[in-house]
Amino acid sequence: DLKERCGLKLLHIFAWYGDLRLSPDYGVQFIFDRDKANAKTLAKMMGDADAPDAIMWYIDLPDHAGHGHCYYPYSKQYMEAVRESDRYVGEVLTAIAARPTFAQEDWLVVITADHGGWERSHGQMSTQCYTIPFIVAGRRVSQGRIPGVPHNYDAAPTALAHFDVED
Repeated sequence: DLKERCGLKLLHIFAWYGDLRLSPDYGVQFIFDRDKANAKTLAKMMGDADAPDAIMWYIDLPDHAGHGHCYYPYSKQYMEAVRESDRYVGEVLTAIAARPTFAQEDWLVVITADHGGWERSHGQMSTQCYTIPFIVAGRRVSQGRIPGVPHNYDAAPTALAHFDVED
């Protein structure tokens, strides 16, 4: 059980129905709802003393807009989905910063995407498919560019290293 192994309260909160196929067998709490509801739930949770230690939060809005309208910055719907997602992340970060113990806490935030896109698809095996944002912020994070090319699968080992959990 991952929860017992690392001693962390873990949460996976998501809006994409595909994640329902994952199993919470590793001591991970699952919450499935719409993006807006998940943002409100998560912001409220982060104000509680027993908030999760590690969270994987999947926001579906950009992916949904990309498949429906186009992944490019000139897609009005895609850019609005990105802006709305940014507002949701801002709500949760505000809740974290408002915690009474925030000054003593060591937070790490990793933001990435599951894939990039080309027109309305993933850009199957193309550069566009693998071009994603990878943002890491925290007290122990040095400012600058990440060397090499980050991938979405780099998020998990980055978070585990923050908690000094190997493998």
